[in-house]
Amino acid sequence: MSKSAPQHVQTRYVATLLDILASDYGVSEEALAPSRALCLDRDDLPEGFISLADFAEVTANALALCNDPWLGLHMGQRLPTGHLGAVAAAASSSDRVRDALTLMDSFSSTLLPIPAELNTGPARARFSFSLPESMALQREFFAQILISTMLKFLEESTGYLPRDLAVQLPFPDNPGYAERLPHQLSFNQEALAFSFPVSYLDAPLLTSDPTTRALILEACNNLARRLTESRTLGSSITQLLDNCSGQYPTLENVADILHVTPRTLRNRLAKENLSYREMLKLHRIKRAKRLLASGDLPVAEIADRLGYDTPANFCRAFKREVSMTPSSFRVSASPQPASSALQRGTEYQPPK
Repeated sequence: MSKSAPQHVQTRYVATLLDILASDYGVSEEALAPSRALCLDRDDLPEGFISLADFAEVTANALALCNDPWLGLHMGQRLPTGHLGAVAAAASSSDRVRDALTLMDSFSSTLLPIPAELNTGPARARFSFSLPESMALQREFFAQILISTMLKFLEESTGYLPRDLAVQLPFPDNPGYAERLPHQLSFNQEALAFSFPVSYLDAPLLTSDPTTRALILEACNNLARRLTESRTLGSSITQLLDNCSGQYPTLENVADILHVTPRTLRNRLAKENLSYREMLKLHRIKRAKRLLASGDLPVAEIADRLGYDTPANFCRAFKREVSMTPSSFRVSASPQPASSALQRGTEYQPPK
């Protein structure tokens, strides 16, 4: 799938996640404060949006706080269809399943943070999502949200799901899924995908409303235009860096990608009070913090993912910026022992 996707998501999803942590898992507001701070408006994004990199940081914190491997499924079940955004609203007011999925496909390059694609064959259709690099550490969590919301959307819109619906999952097998998803499951797939008889594409939507669809489509187009126009050079380069892993592009590489000369690129960044060297440094440190806080990857592997020549160079650069070693930062960022409220949340079992 060659389609690129925007590196931002509406803060309403973050607010829902944090509310779930507070109400269902007993997480304190003090523990949620750092995540809420990431939702503050930024100059390089329209009001009401958070960068996908910051959203990944919020979810890493959420998973550490509640210690529930099924948090994504639970969040997807808790999200009302009406709260899924303008694209979902326009899709649910479409005439048939084909129209709804085609609409999601068409807007995935501007409004949806995860590229989506509809493919049809003679017997079966396949609707797939490709999770971006910035979601790699929480791949299963994001996939769970998409599974819950898509299955709920299709069932509520048509009144039923095909008996031979198949779900392809981009992570290793876990027997817990068979209990929670009564569908044909396959694991370790390249993308998250839903496969069903092609005839299901012609299923009418119970929520069809042509007038409402036209109005919401206009709102979708206006929002997509606003997001495109608001994108600064700095935010475009940040999106480019978010999609990199290992070898980062040089300034000359970025200039080639943007079809400008290196000198022009430097001058345009200067007008935004930016430099590519500083952007790259801060991006690496931010990603390093996320990798250190949300997993147990060896420091040497993190250094390699961030494009450092040696682990020693990475450790020196990290300590220079953060005033502590990567190992010390990992210890400080580890979640504190759970309170009794959090322990109750650990035992929480989402509906099957």
